[in-house]
Amino acid sequence: MATPDRLLDAAFAVCVERGVDALTLAEVAMRAGVTANAVYKHFDSKAALLVATAKRALGSLPPDDRTLDPPDRARALMRAFLSPSAVSVRRFMAELAAAAPRHDDLLELMGDWNDETLAGWPAVTGTAAGRAKVKALYVLLLGACQLEALSGIDTAPRGPARMLEDAAAGLFT
Repeated sequence: MATPDRLLDAAFAVCVERGVDALTLAEVAMRAGVTANAVYKHFDSKAALLVATAKRALGSLPPDDRTLDPPDRARALMRAFLSPSAVSVRRFMAELAAAAPRHDDLLELMGDWNDETLAGWPAVTGTAAGRAKVKALYVLLLGACQLEALSGIDTAPRGPARMLEDAAAGLFT
């Protein structure tokens, strides 16, 4: 496996296990089997490594189907994000979102990434209201990161997921 991939795997694992604030580049390098200096050959900073890791983690989910109309696209994104195989992705994204306001460089890179992502929603983002809908979808997705934390609330197995999918779609109807 190439060094950047090993670094991304290691950053993901450390972040999920210990959180963004506990993640050090030295530990990521050690887990990846490279020197600490090798991290900087591939990533400008801890923030750049984390955003690249997030992009890769979300890229592991089923692809975003841009041929769907906005409500169905939002529903499909939520369904993919809530799949049982995405538990670690949700945990990683929750950690990243919680840490961003405490780290200006991370917040800036995540803002740039959000702008790139918004550009992928041309059917709805042409207006301020459209951008607000996509932002609300992001907030809903981040809230979905807490699904496992609320496992003590007894519900039908797919009940909350189905409601979150409906809420995501409802933003665009």
